[in-house]
Amino acid sequence: MWCQYWFALSRLVVLFTHQGYYN
Repeated sequence: MWCQYWFALSRLVVLFTHQGYYN
């Protein structure tokens, strides 16, 4: 389902943005 894919993708984006913010 694209819903699960979009949810996982959004979580990855959040993780990357948090890492970029802290680093």
